[in-house]
Amino acid sequence: PPPSTASLVEESLSIRQRLGDFYGVYNPAKLPDLDGILAEYEGAEQELFSALETHYGAFGYFSMY
Repeated sequence: PPPSTASLVEESLSIRQRLGDFYGVYNPAKLPDLDGILAEYEGAEQELFSALETHYGAFGYFSMY
């Protein structure tokens, strides 16, 4: 069955929170851009997370969640 709207909203908040936590540590200047970054990578969040881990040398950061 498809995921419920509530679970999609919860997942979206979790992704936003994870990205915000990451940028809070590695590049706080990006925090105001979270919504734009998430819109650009909608549906490709795992690829975004992987690219960020590589770019910032934060290997395994997102696997903590």
